[in-house]
Amino acid sequence: MSLYVQHIQPEYVVQHFPIICPFIAEGLKYSGDCTVDQAKVFLSNGSWLALVATDVNSKVIGVYTVTFNNTPNDRIAFITSVGGKGIVTVDAIKQIADITKRLGATKVQGVARESAARLYKRIGFKEKAILVEFEI
Repeated sequence: MSLYVQHIQPEYVVQHFPIICPFIAEGLKYSGDCTVDQAKVFLSNGSWLALVATDVNSKVIGVYTVTFNNTPNDRIAFITSVGGKGIVTVDAIKQIADITKRLGATKVQGVARESAARLYKRIGFKEKAILVEFEI
């Protein structure tokens, strides 16, 4: 199945939110760092990007959310959420890379559970680190 990844401009997020919300909720359920309502604010004010995956019939089949982190040597497009089935493909990641590169990114990164990390490795990602956390 072919899919197409498109960027939704912040001013249109509210119009599209009823359609993209379930996918964002699916992607955020493992992070615990952000609610869907908070993600809506980040997407609406431009802090995050909504990248929508559609099939050949323009039906939404998934959503990626992305934020940018600037470091001394890179501008990192950091994937904050991925929700949908069959949207983690080499072609989809290439489209995400193309979109984020046009916005200045030099790398794409994300945090994933071990099972998801195995999938990402199959499409070209490398494990850079393992995130650990201590709540205070």
